[in-house]
Amino acid sequence: MQQFRQGFYVKVVTGQSSGDGPSPNGAVGQKGLGVLAGTPTGRVGSPPIDGFLGVLQEQQRLRNQTGNLAALRDSVTQFEFMFTAGRVQRLQVDQTRQAYYNTQSSLLTARAAYAGRVDRFKINLGLPPSLPIRVADPMIDRFNFFDPDLTTLLDQINNLLEPLRSESVPPEEMKLPERYRELLAFGPRMLRQLDSSRADLDKLLATSPQRVLRLNQLREQTQSYGYDVASELFDAELIGARIEKHQVRLAKNSEEFEKLMIATRALSVDELREKPKEGRKALLELTTELSGVVLESMLIQASIRLEAVELIPLEVSESQALETARQHRLDWMNVRANLVDAWRQIEVTGNELQSGLDLTVSGDLGTRGDNPTEFTADKGRLRMGLEFDSPITRLAERNKYRETLIEYQHARRDYMLFEDQISQSLRNTLRIIDLGQINFEIRRAAVLVAASQVAQARLRLVEPPKGPLAPGVAAQAQTTPTAARDLVSALNDLLDAQNDFLNSWIGFEVLRVLLDFEMGTMQLNQEGLWIIPGGCPCRS
Repeated sequence: MQQFRQGFYVKVVTGQSSGDGPSPNGAVGQKGLGVLAGTPTGRVGSPPIDGFLGVLQEQQRLRNQTGNLAALRDSVTQFEFMFTAGRVQRLQVDQTRQAYYNTQSSLLTARAAYAGRVDRFKINLGLPPSLPIRVADPMIDRFNFFDPDLTTLLDQINNLLEPLRSESVPPEEMKLPERYRELLAFGPRMLRQLDSSRADLDKLLATSPQRVLRLNQLREQTQSYGYDVASELFDAELIGARIEKHQVRLAKNSEEFEKLMIATRALSVDELREKPKEGRKALLELTTELSGVVLESMLIQASIRLEAVELIPLEVSESQALETARQHRLDWMNVRANLVDAWRQIEVTGNELQSGLDLTVSGDLGTRGDNPTEFTADKGRLRMGLEFDSPITRLAERNKYRETLIEYQHARRDYMLFEDQISQSLRNTLRIIDLGQINFEIRRAAVLVAASQVAQARLRLVEPPKGPLAPGVAAQAQTTPTAARDLVSALNDLLDAQNDFLNSWIGFEVLRVLLDFEMGTMQLNQEGLWIIPGGCPCRS
């Protein structure tokens, strides 16, 4: 039952099949567990993820998609403002809005799918699907690259921008003093986010030596395996350069925010009341600029937090894993015991083929006449003899002995197959672990590149005009015709890269659970939770 408990934990947490359950003879895993990690597929190459970790993964994917939706909404408002200023065509505004609507529909669908996944998870736990539960674990918080408070702040800024951009409402009816106070209220919240980014950067600086050491190990590993991987992915010097870049970007972002708040405080409520038209224009420009500063802060924060995410190193050779499994796996012990029992049965059955020499003695004592109680010696008989049973006459025993020999050979071959299957599964798991550790750094680099694309696409939109603007032709010359498409594509690439990075980390955690289970070293506490070997930054 111990292995069944472990397998049940694996099933609940990872969704991976952990072999057959208990049988009437009390044996678990007699037929083997198969290749638990499966076959690597897709860009990440991680095993299929379900169960508790799958639910957490889907939660974070929803958060990523929510952040993507907020960025698209901000892009829509920015393009509308630029269209009003004559800097972009209407087509680009519509392209951005179409992408926003598509993402909104996808997010609604994903939320419905997540609810169904939670219901399936409750059923697997033996709970009714109507029971309200909250699935949460701090282990996934490290992937909140976009702080939810910052995403909410960006949404509220966009909500403030919508009435300011409306041409149908006269400036006198926009309640500009109230809008102004809302804009001022965003300042302290943004300051807290900047402080949070600085704290994240300090943590990254503290852990950078371990990161450098790990990258050097991965570089040696890729070289020993002969993998064709870009060398810059494991260049330790680039880490320092990226951290310096984060420091510069964060300082610049803070400076821009301070200048913006100084300009905002320079406005007065009286000016907004006396000159509503000019006040509306000033508020619109300040709020639009704040929206860009907040979005840039989101990208900086995401880049810093991305660098801080790490895997727990796993360095186990195939021979070590196989030897550990041979000593600790309970199902392996059972199969080995079955083989020994089959071998012993040969001797037991062989004993029945030996020659038999028996001394037989029998007798009886009769009575005299018709008196049943009068026993007499002359009416008694005594018989003695020898019985010899030759092996050549034991046909049934000989057939049974041959059957036992055949069963032993079957058991021997089953044991060899069982051992080979364990070796195959362990080799496969370790192979995917090595792949996952390398792929993790590749996916990290992909997120950084995607974030850089978003920053560059937005930078092209806010570049100052190169000359005096005129309606029509000059507006087209100000931005490229594909500016909207480039920004939407960059945001979608960032979302895909975030999800791939998340899948890589979650998949690696699944592999850690599977490897501990496959080696037979998994231990559960009294509550049935995994006692994680070597420690873990998360809680079970």
